[in-house]
Amino acid sequence: MLNHKTLVAISRATKDLVAIISDSAAESIFQKHGVIASGVSFVDDMQKMKLIANEIQAKSDASWFPGGSVSNTLYALGSCQPISSNIKLAWTGPTDYTDFAGSVSPVDFLRQVLVMPYSIYEPGYNRITICCISSETKDVIGVLVYSKTIPIQPNLDWPGADIIVTTINEAVIANEELFAYLSGAPSIALVVADHPSLDAPGRSRLEDLARKGSLKWLFGRFEDYIRLNIVVDGVVVPPFNHVELIGTQGKDSVIVWEVQTESFLDLPVHFIEEITGNTLGAGDAYAGGYLDARLQNESISFAHNQGYRCALEVFKSTGAHIPPRQDLNELFAATIDRQSSSHVEGEIFEKVRLAPGLVVVSCGQTGVDQAALQVASDLGLASYAIMPFGRRTENSENNRVEKDFFGDSYVIELGSSSYRYCTWANVYFSDGTLIWNYANSEGSLETIRACEIMNRPYLDLTNIPLNQTLSQVLNWSTLHNVRVLNIAGNRKSLLSESQISEVRCAIDLVLRGLARRRAEIASPIQLRPLVVSTDQKAPPLKHSLRIGFPNSRDSRMLAGRYLFDRYKLKPIPSRKLFAVYKDLGLDIYYFRARDLPRMLSSGDLDLIFCGSDLLEEEGLEVDILMDTGLQPCSVALVCDNSTTMETLNVASQYPKLAARVLSSYRDGTVSIRTINGTAEAWIKAGVANSSIDTWRTGFTCEINQLRLMRVFFSTALVVACKNYEGSEAMNNITRFVRDFDTWLNEPSEALLNGLV
Repeated sequence: MLNHKTLVAISRATKDLVAIISDSAAESIFQKHGVIASGVSFVDDMQKMKLIANEIQAKSDASWFPGGSVSNTLYALGSCQPISSNIKLAWTGPTDYTDFAGSVSPVDFLRQVLVMPYSIYEPGYNRITICCISSETKDVIGVLVYSKTIPIQPNLDWPGADIIVTTINEAVIANEELFAYLSGAPSIALVVADHPSLDAPGRSRLEDLARKGSLKWLFGRFEDYIRLNIVVDGVVVPPFNHVELIGTQGKDSVIVWEVQTESFLDLPVHFIEEITGNTLGAGDAYAGGYLDARLQNESISFAHNQGYRCALEVFKSTGAHIPPRQDLNELFAATIDRQSSSHVEGEIFEKVRLAPGLVVVSCGQTGVDQAALQVASDLGLASYAIMPFGRRTENSENNRVEKDFFGDSYVIELGSSSYRYCTWANVYFSDGTLIWNYANSEGSLETIRACEIMNRPYLDLTNIPLNQTLSQVLNWSTLHNVRVLNIAGNRKSLLSESQISEVRCAIDLVLRGLARRRAEIASPIQLRPLVVSTDQKAPPLKHSLRIGFPNSRDSRMLAGRYLFDRYKLKPIPSRKLFAVYKDLGLDIYYFRARDLPRMLSSGDLDLIFCGSDLLEEEGLEVDILMDTGLQPCSVALVCDNSTTMETLNVASQYPKLAARVLSSYRDGTVSIRTINGTAEAWIKAGVANSSIDTWRTGFTCEINQLRLMRVFFSTALVVACKNYEGSEAMNNITRFVRDFDTWLNEPSEALLNGLV
């Protein structure tokens, strides 16, 4: 085996819209937007790409998938490797931090094959590709690629690379810092992808890498090497004759340049005529399988056969990569000597990623696990207790009087009663793990072992001072783009009461801060700047600042903690709906959530906390000052199993919003029945077959045999006011919101002392 320890793939997070569509429908849409309806076309207008995507989705069987040549190659390579491989896989590149609720994100799908991401946050980043597959022939009709790119900026936190995989284009356009990182690797594999041509500077860069000896592999179609003048008159030109060229030819044999003999090898393929999926991404999968074998010092013939097997696996997928493994026994059961009776638990990986915003998973054990689930529930975050079979905890197995409490988490039982299996499963399902291990327990040490072997980032926060905890977590989570967070640690019997209190307070701080940070990074909402003005254009308020919160458990909990921490005010009793604090100039009200936007509009409230979905529905002229990231939901289309976009009969508590979002996805109007909640009941009663509704964990839909058809956007608890431009009233509002924003990143004294 070659002495490679870390393989780093450099690319850009990309989403593919893969559509099975008739030739005539695809041609009509492409022509309408002035795009060539065959081969690969490049579009530098993202708005045009989105319009085309919406129209294609309305006229086809279409789904979003993670994509990109390098990512697909890396995924195939990871699929070939055993969990015990001594080559750690990493990916780095620009991405946005959108939660991708409703589908697995481009970064998340790499985690399924144990790749460690090192993300570069690029504001407004959005890269999509549209791939149209003929419903008649299953051939690729045309591919649209968003072409706008800027050079990738290296990060000091990137790992040292023994081998780098990237595209020719990234090597050619790389700035000096990135090219220095690239050329510093002992081995480099480049993918041609859709690189159109090599200019003189670009060719010079590649030749320098080839002469240096670090450029060891080139992957592409054989015709690419001819087009790029790497192969001329059947001969590989120097210095590329020292590089192993792998040239696919579709259904024909693969041509490989063998450096040692300086000759071409003709390696046959046996193409399958009946394809269940499509051929999209087969070349990338071949490259991944081939490269993995060569990294293991296998022969070219062996590598070809492995690459060919990977390509065949892609044919089983409707996307452009090998279908993900669903049997976790195949992944880690042999390593931990524990088995599950279920062979489809890999599906949980996607299930938790259907939830919006920050998501918490935990094993559900007493102590740290249950504290995490309870705090997440208090903050309105999606949480999943993914537990051993029988909901095994130290309470249940010892018949204790004390009962387990998981908040309002979605409880999922695994097919194994083993704590160890559960630990490994939760590490696998998450993006990263936070751990509190005061007792140095076997379970906590096993969590760390699982993270290290499965290449998952983790952060041990044991004994970290509370005032340093959040900053460490924010830096860690941003680097690795952690959205699905596993929280682990000691069971309750191993912790003192003060340690449990400290952990609860630390988890509360971490979750509030992470939710707020993700909202700052990913929220699509246009916020009004929180600036205190000295320009008095309107009279001040003649009354206290009237603030409205939803009358829900999590909103009252949030308001109560803030009011105690800032003003030492006791919580408002649960049945009391208002409190007046004259000395502070604050009136606090709790109203039905749907009434808050209207009360703000009518001037009965000065500031409200409510879901952005309610503001969207009302269409009011208000200023949104902050997105907290808390209480996130997706606004989504849910339906019964037989409904399609063409047969919608919609019931919704958001009739205006429903009409607006559906108009982008299908021709003609949709009849929408206005209801007040419990959409599942209307569908089960047969009055409707679908609904535009909010979605968090999907538990209610699942037990009612409904499915998620499409996610339109995510919503969370925002802070809004009317525009009192330049007035003292606006200044009072701004000061309050800025203080609340600061508090979201501070420990809660109320929680630490058990007062709220």
